[in-house]
Amino acid sequence: MIDNGSLSFNIIEVFFLIFAFNGICFAAALRLKSAAFQSANRVMALVVLLLALVLIDSVLFVQQFYQQYPVLYGWVLPLYPLIPLLIDRYGSIACDEPEPFSLKRYVPFFCGLILLGALLALDPSDKINLTKGVIAEEPSVLLIGVGFNLLIVDLMVIVQTLYYIVKGWKRVNRYQHKLVENFSNIEKRQMIWLKNMLIAFMFLWLVFVVEMVLVLVDDNIQSHIVNLGISVAIFGLGYFTLCHNQVFFHEDGCSEDSKRIDQDVRREISQDSTKSDTPKYKHSALDETLSSAIAEQIKATLNESQLYTDPDLDLSKLAERTGFSRNQLSQVLNDALNSNFYNFINTLRVEEAQRQLKSSPELTVLEIALNVGFNSKSSFYNAFKKTTGVTPTSYRASCLH
Repeated sequence: MIDNGSLSFNIIEVFFLIFAFNGICFAAALRLKSAAFQSANRVMALVVLLLALVLIDSVLFVQQFYQQYPVLYGWVLPLYPLIPLLIDRYGSIACDEPEPFSLKRYVPFFCGLILLGALLALDPSDKINLTKGVIAEEPSVLLIGVGFNLLIVDLMVIVQTLYYIVKGWKRVNRYQHKLVENFSNIEKRQMIWLKNMLIAFMFLWLVFVVEMVLVLVDDNIQSHIVNLGISVAIFGLGYFTLCHNQVFFHEDGCSEDSKRIDQDVRREISQDSTKSDTPKYKHSALDETLSSAIAEQIKATLNESQLYTDPDLDLSKLAERTGFSRNQLSQVLNDALNSNFYNFINTLRVEEAQRQLKSSPELTVLEIALNVGFNSKSSFYNAFKKTTGVTPTSYRASCLH
């Protein structure tokens, strides 16, 4: 509370200010990070910085700082609508779904700017009453308008945030669906971390809505749940982004050719995502005879030199080897073979693993997993159990007996 012109913070508020300071440091570190991730890091740095500023504003409000300096009240209003916009931008970069600039997306931000201008025009005594939640006996028209629009902006931000969370979730699902159609190993390419981030923001959104309702019912309620959620978000986003250099496709262990193919496929995935309203294979000219011929060619090519054991095998490589387009191969895999590229290749790998588990007892399960094209023991176990219903260890034990 304010005491002789100074601020006196309790332990909880000091805790929040420490996290806000950490957020500013995280934002600076992300901004200066490797150029390989500059675009995504720049966006995440802004998200963490805005969350830190929102946290500082919340602490200052509780401290009644704005009652002493009413001219500063409302400075954070335009920042709230930017956070969901930046999260959406981060997701579009991660999933390679660039979107054209649209002013409509910034309507809540502009409303916040207009509201900030109206607050600056208010009499200081009216601002103090706003911070206290006190309504004057004869409020001015401007004060009534500001109070009403404060609520409107809050509601706009709530709707906007929910929209972008749902949109981001659909984008990740769409992207992961494209992964299984294009790659044989997807563990390092999945966007599970992005889904977890969206879940965290959904939880924060729910807490914010509940607290807003409680404050509308009783404006004397002071809850720290939203601030605690923001603090966790600041630390989680900053730490994760700084410590996980390989959240995108730039794996250090990949060959330049593999990186090039990844970039080409991602570009096509991005283009496919803009055509999601078009029925799949609507313009395809494949008849049943040609489809069967391509299916046989796929099987022959994969079995030739056991191509499916290549851990970097993807649809583009298979297209180069067969001479058919990626779209034709994908259609045949889906329609004629009732599968997708990921499942089809991994089924062949599991079948080869079964043979090696029987015939090569001197090899460990991990060695066999790597031999047949899997990148990790966990992905091998998951694929093997999905295909056979048992684990590789159990299968080997049953063969020995």
